[in-house]
Amino acid sequence: MIRSTLLLQKYHFKQELCKNKIIKFVNFSKFLFGSKINFRLLNKERKAAEAAKLKEIEKNNTIESKKNPKNFFYNSPIEAVKTIKSKQSPANRKKKETINMLVNLNLGTNKSEQLIRGICKLPGGSIKIPRICVFTSGHLIDVAKEAGADLIGDQTVLDDIKLGKFKFDKLVCSLDMLPTLKQLGRILGPKGLMPNQKVGTAAKGEDLEGVIKDLKSGSKEFKIDKFGQIQIPIGRENYPDENIYKNIDSFLESVYEKKPESVKLNYIKSAFLKTSSGLPLKLDVKSLDRKSGSYFINSV
Repeated sequence: MIRSTLLLQKYHFKQELCKNKIIKFVNFSKFLFGSKINFRLLNKERKAAEAAKLKEIEKNNTIESKKNPKNFFYNSPIEAVKTIKSKQSPANRKKKETINMLVNLNLGTNKSEQLIRGICKLPGGSIKIPRICVFTSGHLIDVAKEAGADLIGDQTVLDDIKLGKFKFDKLVCSLDMLPTLKQLGRILGPKGLMPNQKVGTAAKGEDLEGVIKDLKSGSKEFKIDKFGQIQIPIGRENYPDENIYKNIDSFLESVYEKKPESVKLNYIKSAFLKTSSGLPLKLDVKSLDRKSGSYFINSV
């Protein structure tokens, strides 16, 4: 009797458990079915809302559509600098961000005559005053020291270079010392320190003093990269606007001086101003043409 009662209870328990499972399965199926319908409705609503928003932007010609990075540009560096200044880092921040200028040139980097490089003077102030090492001989050693050389090259400096120790930022030499430094070209070349006569860092004796003074006063060496671009720092956020404009003007002058004769039109394809951590601001290249009446410096 007891055994039959237990078996009956067990049967009812299994039956109840089976019913619960069936109910759960049905509810879960309804949930899935319902969720699919909801997702479809939500997708339709979302697509309709996006389409309406796009139509509204096109109709009203809002600021968002005008300032799309693909089609928006600043009329001149003056507008771009003001925009950067309006978004500059907090006043309590000791180190201000660097403002860089990048130009994309219409040059073929596979042609040796179009691999331009040079030195740009920065009359508005330099980001960093470089430590200069000079390799020269005779009376030019005294000339280099008076011009502001931080280090005079000798055998000790040559040994340090071979060991990968560089106690300077720029290397300058007179033409008679160039063969000595060419032996270290594999070390100096990748570092961008190898003196070059085209740039002016390898100079004649009478020009050595001027090269050192220019570098100490804030000149910056530039060189086109494999993408046809040149980038150079032209100031910091806290520089006066006029000083930044002077540096931009000097940089453009140096770039146009190196313009190959084979390039007639559209020398600068595009140009940008940007801070270290900010987005690039595209400039109207017409305002960067020094021969044009709309050259930006004319309105300063």
